[in-house]
Amino acid sequence: MRRTIPVLLILASWMVACGGGGSNPDAVDDEGTPGDTILADHAVPPDGESDGGDRDATVGLDVPDAVTQDLTGEVAADTAVEDSVDVTAADIPADFVQPPPLKALALQPDRVFVKAGDEAQVHVLGIYEDDTSDDLTADASFNIVDLWIASVSNDIGEKGLVTGLHEGVTTLFAQIGEVQGQIDIVVTPPDLEGLEIRPAERIIPKWSKLQLQAMAIYSDGSSVDVTWSCQWSSTDDGVVAFDWGTPGLAVGVEVGNVTVTAFESSLDLMSEGDMAVTEAELTGIAVNPAEAAMPLGSKRVFEARGSFVGGMTTPMTTGVVWTSSNEDTATVSNDVATFGLVTAVALGDATITATSGDFHGDSQVNVTAAALDSVRIIPESYVMRDNETYAFSAEAVYSDATVTNITEQAEWSALNATYVTVSNVAGQKGRVHAESIGQGAVRASFGGKSDDAWVTVKRMRGDECYGDDECLGGHCEKPSTYAPYGFCCDTECPDNNGCQHCAWGDCRPVEAGTDPVGQCDNYYCDGTGHCGSTCSDEGFNCSSKCKNAWCWAGQCLDRMGPGNSCVGNCQCNSNLCLFFFCT
Repeated sequence: MRRTIPVLLILASWMVACGGGGSNPDAVDDEGTPGDTILADHAVPPDGESDGGDRDATVGLDVPDAVTQDLTGEVAADTAVEDSVDVTAADIPADFVQPPPLKALALQPDRVFVKAGDEAQVHVLGIYEDDTSDDLTADASFNIVDLWIASVSNDIGEKGLVTGLHEGVTTLFAQIGEVQGQIDIVVTPPDLEGLEIRPAERIIPKWSKLQLQAMAIYSDGSSVDVTWSCQWSSTDDGVVAFDWGTPGLAVGVEVGNVTVTAFESSLDLMSEGDMAVTEAELTGIAVNPAEAAMPLGSKRVFEARGSFVGGMTTPMTTGVVWTSSNEDTATVSNDVATFGLVTAVALGDATITATSGDFHGDSQVNVTAAALDSVRIIPESYVMRDNETYAFSAEAVYSDATVTNITEQAEWSALNATYVTVSNVAGQKGRVHAESIGQGAVRASFGGKSDDAWVTVKRMRGDECYGDDECLGGHCEKPSTYAPYGFCCDTECPDNNGCQHCAWGDCRPVEAGTDPVGQCDNYYCDGTGHCGSTCSDEGFNCSSKCKNAWCWAGQCLDRMGPGNSCVGNCQCNSNLCLFFFCT
């Protein structure tokens, strides 16, 4: 459709663009002649006259011929144009078209769910006063409230790119001028991708040991050591055997190749890898300790360390033979369970020797008349998490100030098995397991002496709890007074109608758009630790800020029964508005 465009309006726009105003008598057209004069009518006919009526006034403007040519497309350089010029909208240069004012920013998606370590793109849709819209992502500036939970890029080409960092909920803001939009960013835990045995290179000499690790690997690149909770095995225990007292400790028994396996039952993860045992070229043996004063009746485990070609030294758990120069004074064991255990049986001196082939190492032992003064457990007390395992040790203290480790020689018992138990099995003695919340004790007895250690079982930060006394920090914070349980927290967490809690170990707001304990009436939690209190109509009187309610004048109102007038389904108890009435 063609329409009449007032020349004055067009020329005024041109003059503004050119930095000038009014007439320009010095203007010269393409052919070097002064520009023609154009007579144009007022933009609005006076006295209510229509476009077709007589004009009362005209205005003369001197303009360059090029502009005249642009406006008419046909006017010659020496032609005077009077009255208005009939042009189409397509004849107006794009530079003169101004967009309507921006009234809102809509972020898409309206809520972002991203795993820790992953990325998600947020787009910004600009909505104008005339309800048209455009993608304005590149023009927006972004920021995030809690940078511990997530980050967002403002770099060119990557604007709005969100990276999940740690589990939690935060808010993303986008802004252009005075107009702002926001959405929730929900960072979920990373995916558990698998189990990995470390180190990757598993080659050891015969008779040596290698501590293996089992690491649970997550999608964000993080890892957790689960060595102690894994079951370890070898395809041939005659080549590589695992020390059943220390999970993951591999012992090279004989030259050969095997596959070692780690299985974590609670995570249902398994990993396996190759391991080789090579022939070891021994260059020497040393016994630790090199000398020892042992009270009569005491026991102590001695260790043989082999030196090999290349400078490596390692404990020799097999491949050596232990002997004593005077078994009437001190004996030494070659049994698998008590390998290298020396017992002081009479006053005097003895030489304890470890031999392998042409190499041997010695230790000088002096058995004294020192009396056993006491037994002590290390540590004296310990605070454990429920279901945790911790290894205690025991020492014997003698009258001459000699101290020896008697963890494996002592008898271990639990004084209150309701809360803690302790292993008395050879190779695992002193390992305490937390059974339930409370306080118990363990006892180590040796040579008629004993010692007790207190063990307190508590819930740690972030654990579910029912009372303050269960938590190590002394705070079991419930999300509301109506909640059946809470979470152990480092500090108090104010009751905000269930809109914040300590599931992370510190007090944080719950996710916006949720109401975990149902205490916000017609609203959801707003993501700042409080119940929402306002809403905005997002169409048909509905709002995502309202919970089973509808929005009117900024407030969330109760839904209505059948027969009430409505425009949106959200206004009705039945969730159906039919022909403007609730069904």
